[in-house]
Amino acid sequence: MSNLLPFEGGQLPAHLRKADAAAVNNALTAGVTGGFAVLSIKGKTFTIVQGDTRNIITKPDDPDEPASNIQVVIVDANPNLSKVFYSSEYEEGSVAKPTCMSEDGKRPSADAQEPQSKNCATCPHNTWGSGKNGRGKACSDSRRLAVSPAGQINEPMLLRVPPASLKPLQEYGTMLAKRGVSFDAVVTKIRFEPGESSPKLVFSPVGFLDEAQYEEVQTIKQDEVVGQITGTGAIASDSPAPARVASKPAEPEPEVEEVEAPKPKAKAKAKPKPEPEPAVEDDDDLDALLADFDD
Repeated sequence: MSNLLPFEGGQLPAHLRKADAAAVNNALTAGVTGGFAVLSIKGKTFTIVQGDTRNIITKPDDPDEPASNIQVVIVDANPNLSKVFYSSEYEEGSVAKPTCMSEDGKRPSADAQEPQSKNCATCPHNTWGSGKNGRGKACSDSRRLAVSPAGQINEPMLLRVPPASLKPLQEYGTMLAKRGVSFDAVVTKIRFEPGESSPKLVFSPVGFLDEAQYEEVQTIKQDEVVGQITGTGAIASDSPAPARVASKPAEPEPEVEEVEAPKPKAKAKAKPKPEPEPAVEDDDDLDALLADFDD
């Protein structure tokens, strides 16, 4: 093939410029991601968790002092509340997988350890008064957000907004809506509410993104990893297992002369083994994330 055009250093030939390269290359890249980090608020400190590595975000002018607030871009959010249930009392810092969980707040996840009900609406753990000492709910609500450091939009992380912070988040969204601006068009400052024993977040706008930053957010939002972070990607794949669907009796087709003998029931397929939450493994990426959070 002596008539091949050089790749390195050469310009894209005119006859190839109209092709949708991203869509075609999706056949090679779909389903494989580099993982994502989790922005933890445990202990009222902002911590980036990547696998077994935990790094507290500190003040820019004092590396020994945890940051009292951070500035992020909320790339996307799950419109449904996620749910988590532990059959035994949850211990702070535990990495144990929940007994049951749901990304969409409607039904247990496909990889839930022990589904407590067929759907969340009828689950006894999802009722008020089922919590410890008859307070709250045994199955706690949260909202999954994909957030990026204000200076590094292409590094989205998972932030689970806990029950006590859902109201402030709702108020923030309402305020933005009244101004006619979407949450993905501004830099958001997140801080802890002082005087609260458990972490309670407060959200406020810092400023608008410029045109280039806004376009970058819209591009990142389409990335598969953002769907994994918010749980919306998982929801699409968490349809009931085929065996469960097949177990529902189908309406028999009318027979003229013969009725076929009933076919043996298909063996139920084993539930997929739970996969560990993906995490970014590159320490250099972690250092970059820490550097892009401003106090």
